[in-house]
Amino acid sequence: DATNPDNDPAVIAARKTVTALLAEGTIERLIECIVGKFLMLHPDEVEEWESDPEGRYETDLAEEAILDAQSPRHCGGALLMTLMNLETDVVSKALLDLTQRVFQQLPQDDVNAMLSREACYRALELCQNSMIGTGQRRLNFSDWFNAELLPILQTELAENSPVAMRAMQA
Repeated sequence: DATNPDNDPAVIAARKTVTALLAEGTIERLIECIVGKFLMLHPDEVEEWESDPEGRYETDLAEEAILDAQSPRHCGGALLMTLMNLETDVVSKALLDLTQRVFQQLPQDDVNAMLSREACYRALELCQNSMIGTGQRRLNFSDWFNAELLPILQTELAENSPVAMRAMQA
């Protein structure tokens, strides 16, 4: 029946896919995959810090990638924001839980730990409007800053620490 899109097999299949994506437990795993695969800085982006720390801001690959519609980072960010709009409470909780888990489980002075935390913070930045919108605050920045960011800022990194770690700490 071409007049009713509800009878279109493609529409029916798409609805089943979305329902499966929104199933309990799936969103949490999907959030971990999006943050860990798509939003995390890649070695070439980290190398940009190491090779030219002062010029990095002129050609920031990470920031350009989020705006490039063809990049995996842009697609991952778009998927994260779509999920946030569909299931705000579940995604907010999953994202905050992931950030807390990453922060607590990984050593503070490890490059991979720093990259994982940066990816979580990038995800929180993308979703910030949804997390504090519609009259319900899902993120208390003051508590989050004191619990997570302040200890990182107070960590004394050695002078020989990688530039990327010092930049992300800053």
